[in-house]
Amino acid sequence: MKLVMLGRDMPHEVLFLVLSVVLGINYLIGGAPHDSLAALLDPWKFTAWAALLLFSGTVGLVGCYWRGDVDFSLRLERGALIIQCAVVFLYTIALFDAGGRRAAVAGGVAAVWVAAHVLRVIRITRDLRPAT
Repeated sequence: MKLVMLGRDMPHEVLFLVLSVVLGINYLIGGAPHDSLAALLDPWKFTAWAALLLFSGTVGLVGCYWRGDVDFSLRLERGALIIQCAVVFLYTIALFDAGGRRAAVAGGVAAVWVAAHVLRVIRITRDLRPAT
């Protein structure tokens, strides 16, 4: 028997996913982008970035709270976190590109957000391996 830690049992992950949904909706309905993102991304790229933020947050939450097959739930969660890693990593790069060392706090939080998701993806991948 293998023990699997589900995403819904980790409140920090759920909160990051909820924040992604809120931010994605905010930016898609016309919220002004952060100066660093506006400088780095064309308007259509920014819209795509916001849509991916919303999509990954929504799919991640569905994966966390899926009551059916646990492996399917973990695959949904893992896929969403991989997409979110790319989206938030782009934001991290934009912060440091625009702000340099002045972006240490915001960029550091974003970088830790990515690192936490990478570690969760690794754990999910291990959990999905067949028990021997």
